[in-house]
Amino acid sequence: MDVDQAFRAALSTLPYPTTQVPSTGKGSVYLAWQELLQTGALYAGNRSLRTEHMVQVSVYSLQPLTGDHLREIKRALRDGGIHVGSLEPEN
Repeated sequence: MDVDQAFRAALSTLPYPTTQVPSTGKGSVYLAWQELLQTGALYAGNRSLRTEHMVQVSVYSLQPLTGDHLREIKRALRDGGIHVGSLEPEN
């Protein structure tokens, strides 16, 4: 499974349309993701054993979202096996 397939699968559990950037999302809330960085990680014998992907998920809405919406999105990503880093405190 590649990165796009992993994000599509994880976000498919949400009731919002999802798309890869460039976004074609429609609806009052929709999600778009974009891979920002791909780099080697976990080296042995001067070779990369794993690849780290940094992906940004953007949430677009017509109305302000509550913390419940964002927690729901983060939970779907985590449940889909994706490590989630956030600039906000988890509450």
